[in-house]
Amino acid sequence: MEQDNNGVSLLTLRLHDLARPVLQVSSVTSIRETAEAMTTANNNAALIVDDGKLSGIVTDQNFRVRVVAAGRDSGDPIASIMTHEPLTLPPTAAASEAFLLMASRNIRHIPIVDAHTQAIHGVAGATDLLRSQSHNAVYLIGDIYLAKDVPTIQRLSQHIPQALVNMVRSELTAYHVAHALSSIGHAITRRLLQLAEQQFGEPPVAYAFLVAGSMARSEQTAYSDQDNGLLLADDYDEALHGDYFVQLAQFVSDGLDACDYRYCSGNIMATNPQWLQPLAVWRKYFSDWIDSPSPQALLNASIFFDLRSLYGDEALFTQLQQGILQQTRSNRLFQSYLAANALSFRPPLGFFKGFVLEE
Repeated sequence: MEQDNNGVSLLTLRLHDLARPVLQVSSVTSIRETAEAMTTANNNAALIVDDGKLSGIVTDQNFRVRVVAAGRDSGDPIASIMTHEPLTLPPTAAASEAFLLMASRNIRHIPIVDAHTQAIHGVAGATDLLRSQSHNAVYLIGDIYLAKDVPTIQRLSQHIPQALVNMVRSELTAYHVAHALSSIGHAITRRLLQLAEQQFGEPPVAYAFLVAGSMARSEQTAYSDQDNGLLLADDYDEALHGDYFVQLAQFVSDGLDACDYRYCSGNIMATNPQWLQPLAVWRKYFSDWIDSPSPQALLNASIFFDLRSLYGDEALFTQLQQGILQQTRSNRLFQSYLAANALSFRPPLGFFKGFVLEE
């Protein structure tokens, strides 16, 4: 990511400085008329606006995927192919916020809309934010989602160190760098799961792929080890469904390792049968850890309380999470043990309270 011609970084640059006029059409405008207007205006996106309010957005990619590939009639209204209620940002938002939103949601256009007046200020695209596509997180994530096989994802993952260097040189904060790098890790994991489903077929029961640790907290550095698990619906039957999920877990774990997200030395991975379980078993795990806070229970809790559902049935994870929060909210004994466990780790500070680093 580079600075603009005036040397202003994406942290200080505001979206009102980047907003460019964009074609606006009503939802009843035909697909053909919209495409013609975009061509005349030399725009690769158009906003669908009704009564002064944003209804949706269409891009060149929408025409390719939702019209040409789908064989849709070009006389249909543009509303039939638009992305409804697109993500927006206010004109006062930092350009870096748009950068992270694009990276995490795999999108390349963000309408700029005043949150109070609903006034439309234009649109910001990836090319407006970035002068170069080389080693950039937004484009890297986009390419990852287009990858057709694991070797391609592996090749793309080799650009992560350079992306980190570019972000540091652009003076992004550690928070923003970690979130951008985590978004790349999320994209790699999700794409591997999509490829696994393509190879092994539709999942026989609902599942959620869970990640823990730095990937769950969006605090990743260039690479880290794996901490993940599979949360399965309670109608899971190991005899009937076990082989499918064992293969899926192995495919994803091997793919992550190929991309330098190392196998977990503690075997906290979905390939371990202990962490490939239905909802009822996961609930029991947490109940045991909370009600009997032994050293091993606290260790497991410290890992799995940083938990995120990265792919699959979000409702499964919500059920698990709500139960965990209800149990821990009133359990003072567990809270005190967890706090004491956290305080047992001391940062390496020297006499003058500076960090002690290896030479």
